[in-house]
Amino acid sequence: MKRKSQIEIMGLLIIVMMVSLLLIFALRSWLSPAENPSERQRMRDIAASFVGAMLNTNSGCMDDTLFSKVLIDCARKPGTGTNGFVCTNGKHSCDFAHDALADMFNKTIDVWKYPYDFKVVAPNNQKINKLSFSSANVGDTKSNVIVFIQPLPLDTSGFRTMQIFLCVGGKCPI
Repeated sequence: MKRKSQIEIMGLLIIVMMVSLLLIFALRSWLSPAENPSERQRMRDIAASFVGAMLNTNSGCMDDTLFSKVLIDCARKPGTGTNGFVCTNGKHSCDFAHDALADMFNKTIDVWKYPYDFKVVAPNNQKINKLSFSSANVGDTKSNVIVFIQPLPLDTSGFRTMQIFLCVGGKCPI
């Protein structure tokens, strides 16, 4: 009889330990701050969609010129102010791109109130200041930032590229 009661006690002890472990894991997952994956995915989708739409939109600079061509022209000689072509409104590509980007941000991401940081980097990591934009609510946060990077070749060799950074949720790490 004593042996049988010892086996029953051991069985109950094992069941109590298993239930305790399950409760610990359940409480840990309930009490830990859960990251909302749908919000991060939404921010990632906004960044990718914005950059994709921006690059493939007719710029209005010249007939049938995509906005990506305007940015590439600006990045070929950043800082000179006299890049390869002049748009139909008389502005050089960098000035035209600046005004168009400001308008795009004002009508989209600014309205949605997402903090963002936008940078265009030419070869040799030269930032094109005229094409840098940040929202007023961006702050100095660099954690939990969605970073979307789009490289664009500046010539047919593909060795010289510019990079477009759109960081949603905080500052870009560059």
